[in-house]
Amino acid sequence: AQAAAAAAAAAAADRGDAEGGTAAAAAGGPSEYRLTFFTGNKMGSGTDATVVIELIGAGGITSGDLTMDREPALFENKSVDTFTRAVDTDLGDLSEVLVWHDGKGGGMLGSMMSGWFLEKVRVEHALTERTWEADFGEWIYGKREKGLTKKLTVTHAGLDAEALRLKARAAAASVEGLNALRVASPRKGGAEDDAAAASAAAAAAAAAASAAAATAAAEGGASSSRSDGGTREPPARAVAVDPGHTLSMGRYEVSIKPTEKTTSAVDGCPVPLQIRIMGRAGKVELTVEPGTAAAHTQNGGFIIASVSSQAIGDMVQVCLIAGSPMAVGQQFEVDTLTVHTLLPEAKPHAMTFAVHSALDAAHPELRVRTGATRGEPVEEWEEAVARKDGVSRKYWFSKTRSVSVWREPLKYFPVRFTQRPSATEQVAGGTPGQTPSTN
Repeated sequence: AQAAAAAAAAAAADRGDAEGGTAAAAAGGPSEYRLTFFTGNKMGSGTDATVVIELIGAGGITSGDLTMDREPALFENKSVDTFTRAVDTDLGDLSEVLVWHDGKGGGMLGSMMSGWFLEKVRVEHALTERTWEADFGEWIYGKREKGLTKKLTVTHAGLDAEALRLKARAAAASVEGLNALRVASPRKGGAEDDAAAASAAAAAAAAAASAAAATAAAEGGASSSRSDGGTREPPARAVAVDPGHTLSMGRYEVSIKPTEKTTSAVDGCPVPLQIRIMGRAGKVELTVEPGTAAAHTQNGGFIIASVSSQAIGDMVQVCLIAGSPMAVGQQFEVDTLTVHTLLPEAKPHAMTFAVHSALDAAHPELRVRTGATRGEPVEEWEEAVARKDGVSRKYWFSKTRSVSVWREPLKYFPVRFTQRPSATEQVAGGTPGQTPSTN
């Protein structure tokens, strides 16, 4: 669990085995890295090819091939795309990164037309928050032998031992909080649902136990003896999810924080509320009846629902949908929505979406992607389909902005405009002669 790994890294930093951001290597075990790619702004900078990366540690340890997702909206011109990948062994301080792609997506001309102009790559160690960057500013054509290797430079030193200890305590508290929320959350389903919930609860309990032992070890320094003469359990290692295996069953718990000092904070949603969580490997849907969730108050928010489901992979979007028409004047104002993920043999994980908007009679659905900020404008966009490079692709049209984009907006109200562009204008992107923007 994250708590155990953070505490073990803190203990390593205390012993002088490593400093802050590289302490995880001294602690040992699997690690997760957040990989961010910045595509350039030259004509044809984007690619539809499958991007692959290899991280190289200063000690010569490598991550192996880490394959990114392949979707039409990824790696477009001026795009910034982030992925999380796990490796079996922590790589320590990173020195280089190798990037290439499979050369596909260039049509009949193949890799000659699948070039990708990569500006830079950012790598963040998920546990310690140590961050490196590599400037590319070059075209990448084709497979591994045509890939580019660049040196990584530290841009953020990462957390020190004290900050890692605080992270360990926070993760342990999160596990305890989830256990409390689970008791308050209604559960529906038969034996299969109960079995999956029990499995997830067992994993969370094991994580909490390991976290307690590891935190005690970190706060006691390198000593392994106890005052009662017994021996202390060694710090537990983090357990990473292998992205290649069959996705397991787990549990998703959703908590929501209404906007403060509003009727929503007191009464909840006036109509049935549907929550759809979109992941790269599937989706999860939950529903709560009006007036039932507000009773389960927890840290300024309340539990909406929980459900057992097959793992959906990295979360990319949440959708809030009014289950029945809202009356004029009714609204449900939401500040943030947090999804807690409990998967067997994986550390508990929480993702918070900055909603900072409201459902009402005119806007019964709201979609929020990862990366959206509180200040992100919430506007009306219509989803449509056009053809790009001979392939049907979704695009989004804004009547207010009079513009079309290939990339889905970070936060928006999906609508159907009463006066839609003609078929010719749709394919062109909403304005005659104008193709959808790649923003």
